[in-house]
Amino acid sequence: MTKNCEWCGVDFDANVSYQIYCGSVCRADATKDKNSSKQRDKRIKSRVGKERNCTTCGKPLSIYNDETFCGTCIGDKKGFVKFIKGLI
Repeated sequence: MTKNCEWCGVDFDANVSYQIYCGSVCRADATKDKNSSKQRDKRIKSRVGKERNCTTCGKPLSIYNDETFCGTCIGDKKGFVKFIKGLI
């Protein structure tokens, strides 16, 4: 039975009717991706209702931002580097 791998899209001959990945590499990669997505969702949910601010400028951070710096501060490379060097 020929199937299409749900991870890489390659056609393969399935050994059993419920096989959805072409091999162990694709199965492992899909599992890692699924687990990292679950962990990210868990981190986002834990931030709901909590106030987080940028370490350099103090602006509020989005619950989706995994960093402790806002995009503006990271974009301002000179100021960001000065701030980081001050921490070291």
